[in-house]
Amino acid sequence: INPDDPNELDNNNYKARPLTILLTPPPDLVVTSVIPTAETEAGQPFNVQWTVENQSTSTTVEETWNDVIYLSDKPDLDDPTAKIWTLGVFEHQGKLNQGESYTVEQTINLSPGAEGQYIIVATNPKFIINQGTNRNSAWEGSYDDNNLKVESTQVTSVSADLVVTSINVPSENFSGEKTTLEW
Repeated sequence: INPDDPNELDNNNYKARPLTILLTPPPDLVVTSVIPTAETEAGQPFNVQWTVENQSTSTTVEETWNDVIYLSDKPDLDDPTAKIWTLGVFEHQGKLNQGESYTVEQTINLSPGAEGQYIIVATNPKFIINQGTNRNSAWEGSYDDNNLKVESTQVTSVSADLVVTSINVPSENFSGEKTTLEW
C-alpha cells in the first residue's frame, strides 16, 4: 500500500517525492572590444572593428543574433536628448561556446549629415533604434544588461555645397502659358 495514495487501485506502482532541477546557466554575450576610426568627416568611409565573447559556462542555444553599430553625440543610448545614427545591423551566424569569441570588421559609408563623438556596439539587443524589435536574438536570461560597449570617435558633418551648373529654359514662352524649366 502506498501511504501517499492509499485509496487508489494499484497504488503500489508509483511513489511521489520532490525533485530539484538545476537549469543550465544562460550564455552571456559581451562586447569586449571596439576599435573605430578615430576621426573622419561625414560622407567618407568609416571603419569599425568589434569583438564579442561568450563569458558564460554555456553555449548559446540560438545560432543567429544581430550586432548593431550606432553613432551618437552622447555615450548613452537611453539619453532622450541623444542624436543617434544606426550605421548598420550585422547578423552573426553560428553558436558560441563558453569562452569563444568572434571579431568583425566593417567599413560603413557615412551619410554626409552624420555626426557624433561615440561609437556604440550592441550585441544581441532586444530592440534596435529606428527599426523596432530585434527578430534575431539569443536568450541570455538575466545576462542581457552588459551587451554594449562605447568608444570615442570624432565624426564631423560636412556642409552641403550645392551649385547650379546649368539651366535649360525654352527659347520661346508666352505669358500665361505653362513652361518647363530644367536645372
